[in-house]
Amino acid sequence: RSPQYLQNFANNAGCNWMAIAGEVFDLDGNPVAPGQFVVHVWDSGIDQRAVVGDAPAYGPSGYEQFLFDAPRVQEQSVQLETSNGTAVSQVYRVQTRASCNQNLVYFTFVQNH
Repeated sequence: RSPQYLQNFANNAGCNWMAIAGEVFDLDGNPVAPGQFVVHVWDSGIDQRAVVGDAPAYGPSGYEQFLFDAPRVQEQSVQLETSNGTAVSQVYRVQTRASCNQNLVYFTFVQNH
């Protein structure tokens, strides 16, 4: 279930890093094609889109959006969009945590219809 709060494993920044990252799967549970979707992350001074498939550390359909250079508590909104900006999921509210052991918010999208 999403989100999971993990320790940064994707790079060498250790605790000097916080991000939302994960994967996107289709109806059959397979990774979606790279570039087909983007993950829109906004609030707390951030408004960015991460291209699905650009972060292979998380899997073939991996994405990553850097948030801050240290873990802290903040609210983020997360939504899956097509590459042309059409929303294909609801808006999810995610709260980050101020812990070096939980500085990666792992959020997976799974197609359900």
